[in-house]
Amino acid sequence: MREELAQADQSQLRTRADVHAFQLKASTAREEGLGNVRDFTFIYSGKKLSAGQARLASWIAENGRKRPHDLKQAIAKVGRGTGKTFTSASAYAYLHALDKTLKIFVMAGSFEQGMYLYDYYSEFLRNEDLFQPDCFFERPTRKATSFVDGGFMKILAASKTQSRAGHVDILHLDEVVLMKEELIKSVLPTIRASDRPMLVITSTASAKTSYRWFVNKWQNAKTLRFKRFEWASH
Repeated sequence: MREELAQADQSQLRTRADVHAFQLKASTAREEGLGNVRDFTFIYSGKKLSAGQARLASWIAENGRKRPHDLKQAIAKVGRGTGKTFTSASAYAYLHALDKTLKIFVMAGSFEQGMYLYDYYSEFLRNEDLFQPDCFFERPTRKATSFVDGGFMKILAASKTQSRAGHVDILHLDEVVLMKEELIKSVLPTIRASDRPMLVITSTASAKTSYRWFVNKWQNAKTLRFKRFEWASH
């Protein structure tokens, strides 16, 4: 079933009936992986990931499902308006649709950036094929979505008072150039206790607060064991 979903030709899903049939197929295949993250995103949001977006989303999805594993690190340098926030939100929704024990913390460079990610993520939360109402520990909010199984998604703007999220499995620093370097360093230990730790750094390479920190990680990605991602447009 998973192979069939992965090989599906999205261009043939032209009618509502086609989409509905594919949704049912994806729903019954949940235990086999809901297809791949690219198909998942298209079916449940109606939006297609570009080749560059799909590479990052697939990397997050693949490594997020493995357990246990050593620290996995990704860094994405993209321009504004290229869909990095939607890409990340789709990957995290995919992972939570499969495994509601995952603990994910997104620290955003600004309040607005965090809200963009939550709005994209919450589109998937409203689909009961993926998230039954009784799977939530409490009603989802813009800051936190908690699951009965113990996992969560926390999205906070970068600040000294909000830099702690307890122990998490995935730490995502979105628009990291807007954050102070000492704040970045203070939040990194949150993934140390996980048996499947992941660090995802995404940003535009603009000359802001931590531009040099970000560029250093990008330029020395191989030495620092980061997987690099870059794309120019949707």
